[in-house]
Amino acid sequence: LVRNISTDEAGTSAPEPVTLVVALLVHVDTQWLPAVRELRHLFWQVPAQYHEGFAFHAKWISAANKYPDWKEKDRTEFMCSVMNLPGTFNIPIALGAMKRGASDWSEWAEKKMTPEKVDHFMAFTMCMARADHFLRTYCGYEMGQPSSRARILRLGWHR
Repeated sequence: LVRNISTDEAGTSAPEPVTLVVALLVHVDTQWLPAVRELRHLFWQVPAQYHEGFAFHAKWISAANKYPDWKEKDRTEFMCSVMNLPGTFNIPIALGAMKRGASDWSEWAEKKMTPEKVDHFMAFTMCMARADHFLRTYCGYEMGQPSSRARILRLGWHR
C-alpha cells in the first residue's frame, strides 16, 4: 500500500518565466511494474547506437544534436508515447507552478536563496501538497514515498 512519488521540474533557471514541478504517484503493487515494462518496450524504439547510457529526458531527446541519426518525427512520436504512460496506467499526476517573481523572495535573501530558487521551492511545496491531498482523499491508508529518479531512468535498458 505504497505509492512512489517521482518528481521532475522545469523552468528552474533565471530567464524562465514559470517554474513547474510535476509528481507521478505510482502505486508500487499495481502500476509500477506494468509501466516499467512498457517503458522497456518503448526503449527499443530508440536507435541501437544510443542505447548505452540512454535516459528518458525530453530536453535531450528533443535536441537534434544529441541524437543526429534519430529522425525528429520518430523522436517526437517516442516522447508522446512516453508522455501517454500516466494516462494509460491511470497514474495520478500532481502539479505545482510558480510564475517567476510572483512570490516575495526578499525574506529569503538572508538564506542566500535567489528568486528562481524560491519559486522552485514554492512550486515543489505546492506539488507535494497536492500529492498529499490526493493520498489523503482517495487512497485510504496508502502512504507515499520519494522515488529515486536515477533508479527509474536507468534500469538497465540495454539488457
